[in-house]
Amino acid sequence: MTEFLKIESSGLTAAVSPYGAALARLWLKGHETSLILGFERPKDYVNAPGAIGVIIAPIAGRVASASAPLGERVLKLDANAPPDTLHSGRDGAQHKEWQVIAHHTNAITLRMDMEDGVCGLPGNRRFDVTYRVEGSTLDIDVESTSDADTFVNVTSHAYWVLDDSGGLRDHILHLPTTRMLEASAALIPTGKILDVTGGHFDFSNGGNPVAGPDLDGCFCLRERSCETLQSVLSLRSRVSGIKLDVTSTEPGVVLYTGSGLSARSNPAKTPKIGPLSGLAIEAQKWPDAPNHLNFPSIMLHRGDRMRQMTRFFLSRSQC
Repeated sequence: MTEFLKIESSGLTAAVSPYGAALARLWLKGHETSLILGFERPKDYVNAPGAIGVIIAPIAGRVASASAPLGERVLKLDANAPPDTLHSGRDGAQHKEWQVIAHHTNAITLRMDMEDGVCGLPGNRRFDVTYRVEGSTLDIDVESTSDADTFVNVTSHAYWVLDDSGGLRDHILHLPTTRMLEASAALIPTGKILDVTGGHFDFSNGGNPVAGPDLDGCFCLRERSCETLQSVLSLRSRVSGIKLDVTSTEPGVVLYTGSGLSARSNPAKTPKIGPLSGLAIEAQKWPDAPNHLNFPSIMLHRGDRMRQMTRFFLSRSQC
């Protein structure tokens, strides 16, 4: 029977499932409960409800009308959220068992190879995901390659909760932007960027609770990816005093409070799963980018290497 694969540092212990390359547990020293939602068994992540914990590849988020123009072609993707594509469709890497290619005390690297045509996309592709812990820091490092021009936008879909209160009601969010993608009722970007200053989704002052609005959207941090880590957000629990600071190379972050999650039993020392029980923090390029020329490109050219890095730093203060 496959078991969870553990890595640890002086401040953190993490457990990873090879199914979906999922981050299954993350314990901060001195806090008994995992800081992310998780399932009981590694294989539960094959078709994880709400994509809990998994790595989404090759394309995170939605693609309008399940089609993406590439050169003179229009690629037809899996319309698993009719008429659109969600998280690469039913053959996405999150539904597969990944190969463990390196496992050390504080780091683990998993690999997924995808043949040309899988998920409707060209190229024989390779995705390497490394989880690394050091002190109270977790790094998620993704490297992608392809032997043909293709589209890539990988992200972690872990849901974070920083206390034991059973949800997000006591979590305060700070974002360094008030720009957000406008989206249709089906959560497809229209191409317009909104200024949400003063509205429900304005978290720029660092004092607004994340559980108030029904949050599911992309915040625009920058116009392109960076080579170095840049600020994404801060999340803090008023109950536990635990704070999460996130930095990334990516130009956007999709936030989802899990309003569609169904209640289900949770393993010992993990948070309860249900509506508004955790915040998915998905550092990535902007969704539906192939259909919007004004969005940061998700093109991976033949022979190139795309690197996407996100860092999660945990600390604690008096409540």
